[in-house]
Amino acid sequence: MAIISGIRKQRTGSAGAESNANPKGLDKWSTEPDHSPNSRQQTTTTMPASTSEHKPFPELYEPDDQWKAELKEKLSVAFSDMLLQAKQKLKADLTMLDGDGIDPAKRKKSIDEYQASERQIKSFAAQSFRVEVEKEREQRRWAAGLEIRTERRADLGNEQMAIMSGIRKQRTASAGAESNANPKGLDKWSTEPDHLPNSRQQTTTTMPASTSEHEPFLELYEPDDQWKAELKEKLSVAFCYGYPPSNH
Repeated sequence: MAIISGIRKQRTGSAGAESNANPKGLDKWSTEPDHSPNSRQQTTTTMPASTSEHKPFPELYEPDDQWKAELKEKLSVAFSDMLLQAKQKLKADLTMLDGDGIDPAKRKKSIDEYQASERQIKSFAAQSFRVEVEKEREQRRWAAGLEIRTERRADLGNEQMAIMSGIRKQRTASAGAESNANPKGLDKWSTEPDHLPNSRQQTTTTMPASTSEHEPFLELYEPDDQWKAELKEKLSVAFCYGYPPSNH
């Protein structure tokens, strides 16, 4: 009520005779507290409505369509090799079953296994896309000066490691006899955890070793130069206007 009263006095002083002639001109600033119960509480607890003015940098947090399209293309290249391996395994399985004289039940089993593998690989690709987008959002929030959400970053890291574990199992299953004859053929997905201390825990959280063979995946983690340049430009413009708000 004190605030409303002050507004009335200010408007009365500014508007002159016109305001005095129309004292109801302030109705748009009032909820008529004199006629409502508990008016003191209502006038002192009013909060401003949520508007887009309170979000100075929403475009910095969400990767643009071009970034997402490039990520999809990279993931498509990375996971196409797994799909090819699954198809090759199906072809090898059907060949081993003697072509035209194949048992229909065994043929159906092989095809069902392939289709299940295909669905799983596509699921890994979709999960990888979602996690990478979430990681990029968190990175952009940090770059904009917002608080780092450590728990969220940890959750994303755990999700990513679970995906990598599933990918390794899928590759082992798809490699077939060649994988069994050469178990070290999967070293590109491993850091040989059996030779490290606490290997049992590490096998569930192993990340790929850094080699050129992993480029289809590692390049997803590092924003390219164009993205960095665009971010610098946005931040330069933003900070010229005093954003993000100071923590002091």
